[in-house]
Amino acid sequence: MNKKLLFVMPESAGDVFLCTSLLRSLRETYPNYKLYFATKPQFKDILKNNPYIDEVIDYDQNMDNLVLMEGIGTHKGYFDICFLPHAATQRFL
Repeated sequence: MNKKLLFVMPESAGDVFLCTSLLRSLRETYPNYKLYFATKPQFKDILKNNPYIDEVIDYDQNMDNLVLMEGIGTHKGYFDICFLPHAATQRFL
């Protein structure tokens, strides 16, 4: 499992909770990827013991930069795939 997938949902509790409904499908679609879920520390408990997540990590603003996360040109990036569904939540609206 060398490939890495990052799912970013920094906030809120409701958004993080609703995103858990997508994780089974992500796991089935990308079975050979290690699945990372990035959120703010206060929302990590919502994801505790979720069988579809390999690791919950602390959200950092740099994770909003898709080019930085996936890479471009000579920059290889940090993840093979990065999902940023929070771009369409109340965080940016």
